[in-house]
Parts: sequence; structure tokens; C-alpha cells
Amino acid sequence: MVCFCHRSAGALELALQDLARAGQAGGAAGLARPGSFGGAGAAIGLSLTASAQRVLSVSNWLATRLLPSAAWQPEAAWLKLELPVPQMSVEAIATISSIATLRSLALELFDADPFRPGTATALARVVVTLNARLPGLAAAMGQGGQARQAAVQAHWSTLANVAEAAARVQLAVSAGLFALAPAQMQAYLAPGGLPMEQWAGFTARVTALLPLVAASASLGADLSDPANLAEGMRVFKSLSVPALANPGLVARLTAVFAAQGRVQAATGADPARMPVEEMHGRVMALALQAAESIPAGAQPPKIAQNPACFASREVVTAAVSAPVAALAALNWRVPQSKALPALANLLPAASLIKALPAGVAVEKRPCAQVCDAASLMRAAGF
Repeated sequence: MVCFCHRSAGALELALQDLARAGQAGGAAGLARPGSFGGAGAAIGLSLTASAQRVLSVSNWLATRLLPSAAWQPEAAWLKLELPVPQMSVEAIATISSIATLRSLALELFDADPFRPGTATALARVVVTLNARLPGLAAAMGQGGQARQAAVQAHWSTLANVAEAAARVQLAVSAGLFALAPAQMQAYLAPGGLPMEQWAGFTARVTALLPLVAASASLGADLSDPANLAEGMRVFKSLSVPALANPGLVARLTAVFAAQGRVQAATGADPARMPVEEMHGRVMALALQAAESIPAGAQPPKIAQNPACFASREVVTAAVSAPVAALAALNWRVPQSKALPALANLLPAASLIKALPAGVAVEKRPCAQVCDAASLMRAAGF
């Protein structure tokens, strides 16, 4: 049986206290307005340097165009492909995609498949034990309630955004995006030897299929079969899972720990084990290095968007596969997420657990006599 162990909660409270102190010391900053280029028009808090403001702005400009990435190399024959057309509503497809994501997380984190009978108690136990730990986790973030928690989240999210923006800008400079030769620019503007405008219909159809491509990969070939998927959905909809005691806190905790992981990945240092001034200085140094790497007088490349990130050969192959075609042909009326207790409560819980720092995780075996999960389950009516 999996549970959010009280021992894990204790370690997590200590980590949160460090992160909250750092967030209070560093303060919260705003973010650059997406789509702008350079320093003009950026709305940034005073705690960020001018270099950080610029790399955020340049990075946002690059991200909206799916850059940096190699020029898209489509095949002219793709224009003649008969891609399946989804029959479900956008909302229904989003729900199916979220359920597929939850199933992957449940299998990875809890060794439990919400599409198979007999897993209801194990999955309910995750939420019940997490609910019991939330008051302690909230207290670890200090006094001030939601405003305090939001400030800590904003601090770490901003620091992560700056660190990742610096990496994106450095990658763009290394790829020569600010000084493209005419032939290189042509590769972006006319992929496959055709003007980008001629690919607009194809890329729109691929974009519509992306959630089903991802869902098919998560579900696997067996559950992409409509009959098997229908049976799995029947089991899933019948799951009895308690409501999260504090969904807002769970969302903020997930954002904080995810941002901590992003900062650590970008800097190579654990922000919970470093003085806030040192970590802030390290990230600002990365921003300065990235800003200075942009060639003087450089102008953004006149590229509207680069489909290489979402219309690769692998994605197109998957889009015309039998499993994706089977999902696209479904015309089910799928309940909204909030009408599916297992999805509405388990997905946020699993997302938080997935974002936890290394060394803090759920327990997959009861911790002998000191485990309180059984008594918590009885109190919750399970």
C-alpha cells in the first residue's frame, strides 16, 4: 500500500522552511511580457538585474516561435496524408489526455493502475495520507496564509524562469539564430522547399492530434483499442477517491518544488542548500553571461514559428498510426474533469509527489508500527 508517509512529510517540512526563508529574503518579482524582444516593455520587479530582464524578454520572444530548434524538415508527401480528424470535443480530448497522464503517474509512483479493478483503496490512501500532512506543510511555509505561499511560489518561479531563459538564449546564440545566413533563413521560411503558408493546414491538423498522440503513447497499444479503453474508463469513473483538503495549497507546493528542480537543473546547485544571496547571484550571473553573448546590434530572425518541435517525423508517423486513428474516431461524451473525483483529486496529488525533491517520496510499504495510514483511512471511511 502506498502512502504519503509522515516521515516523508517531516523531511518535506524542513525543505519547505528553507525554501520559504529563501523566498522571503529574495522577494517576489514580476515576469517579462511574452512576445516582446529586448529590454523595451518588460515588466520586471526591481530585484532583477537589467540583464535578467533582457534575457527573459528575448527568451519569451524565442519561445513563442518555438525556438531555438533546428529548421523543420518536412516531406512534401506529408501534404497528401489523410490525417484522422478528432470526433470528440476539445474538452473531451483534454479530459482523455489528463486521464492518460494520471495513469502514467500512478503506475510510475504508486505501482497502481486506475484502469484496473482492485486499486481504489491504494489510490484513496494516497489522498487520505496527503490530506493529513497538508496542515504541517502549510505551517512550514510560515505565517501569512495564501499571500505568503503565493510570494514564495512567485520568487522561485521567477528565479527558475530567469535561469531557463539564460539557457535558452545561450542555446540560440550557439545555434547562430541571431546571424543566420540567407540559406539558413530560407530553410526556416520555406521548409521542404515550400513557403510556410502552404504548410498551415497540415500543421493545424497535426496540432489538433497532439493530445491524442500523447494519450496513445501513455495508454499503450492495448488501451488505445476502444473496447479496452471503454472498460478501463468504466473502472476509472467508479473509483471512490476523497477530495483534496486544500487544492490551492497542493497547487502552490507543486509549483514551488517544480521551480526548485528547474533552478537546480539550470545551475547545478541545490537551492535549498545554498544561501539565498548566493543562489540569486548565481542565476543573475548566468543571465549576464547570456545577455552579453547576444551579438551587438543583433535583430531577431524574421521567423513566425518553427514546427520542428511538434511536427517531427516521429509525431507525424504516430498521428497516422492505427491507435491514434482509433482514438480520433471516438465520439464519446466524456465528463468534465471536476465530475471525475479520481481525476480531480488524484492528478494534483500525483503531480505534487512527482515534483518532490530527491530523497522525499511516498512510501510503498507501511513503516511498521509507527504507520498511521490505517487509522487515517478508517477515520476517512475507507
